[in-house]
Amino acid sequence: MTTTASRVHIIPLDPDTPIASHRTGTLTHIGEGEITQRLGFAPQYDTCIGKTDQEWKFRVGDHDCAIWDMKGSGNIGIWSTFGPQEVFSAIFGWRVWR
Repeated sequence: MTTTASRVHIIPLDPDTPIASHRTGTLTHIGEGEITQRLGFAPQYDTCIGKTDQEWKFRVGDHDCAIWDMKGSGNIGIWSTFGPQEVFSAIFGWRVWR
């Protein structure tokens, strides 16, 4: 069964919401515009000066999730993720890499 982002209920989290995030996966071959489109909201910018330029925090079901670029990696289409791989696969399909 193919799952698309339209079938996943994504709730944006307040930028100040603490998430004990560490990298659990990677998105590849995708830019800021498509991530924003699929999630339905824009990223926060400069969340960790010198390390992270863009970050999205959101909840799917009981799972807090995050996507961020590390030291400009988003410029080459590589993003770090935190959260269950099943959530990211449902939203981003083949772009999810562990």
